[in-house]
Amino acid sequence: MIGIAMSTAEKRIEIMRLLEIHPNWSDRKIAGELGVDHKTVGKSRRALTEPNKKETEKDKKETKDEIIDRLEKTITEMTETLKETELKLLLSEEKNRASNGRTGLAN
Repeated sequence: MIGIAMSTAEKRIEIMRLLEIHPNWSDRKIAGELGVDHKTVGKSRRALTEPNKKETEKDKKETKDEIIDRLEKTITEMTETLKETELKLLLSEEKNRASNGRTGLAN
């Protein structure tokens, strides 16, 4: 490829090809082989090794959705528990009134 003018797209393809074939080569070595800047090679390497930012944002959104779902489920469970506790308390109060009423009648 040395001596032949490459388009930007061709350079990127060659960078990716060399990164796949020689992943241990430095950015400067690949840049020297292809006649491109080492920063360009570094950018291409990061694109291969780092997760896509859109996917990362999606994962964060999914995580937020999961948190919201969990919180909604917890609130629902707590509401049901509260209703059950209130019902038990009302029943207990009714039993106490009934007991007190009987005790009062017996006296």
